[in-house]
Amino acid sequence: MEIFGSEIDWNMELLVPTVSDIIFKYTWSIANYKKTISKKSSIDSPSFELNVNGIHGSWNLSIRFWKGPEDERSEEY
Repeated sequence: MEIFGSEIDWNMELLVPTVSDIIFKYTWSIANYKKTISKKSSIDSPSFELNVNGIHGSWNLSIRFWKGPEDERSEEY
C-alpha cells in the first residue's frame, strides 16, 4: 500500500487461535448532562487507547441525537 509516496507494509498476526470475546468497561462522565445535551446535536468522549492482543487502537465514544422530519429533536431524555 502506498500513502503519499511512501510504502507502508501491513502485518497482522492472529494471537488467539479460537474465537473469544473481549469485554471491557469504559466509564465516561458527562458533567451537567442535561444542560450539555440541550445545547448540542452531538457530544464525543475523550479518546482512549486500547491494546488487545498486541493490536493497538485509539477510540472514542459518541452520542448523536435523532431528529424528526421537521428537523426537531425529541426533548425526552
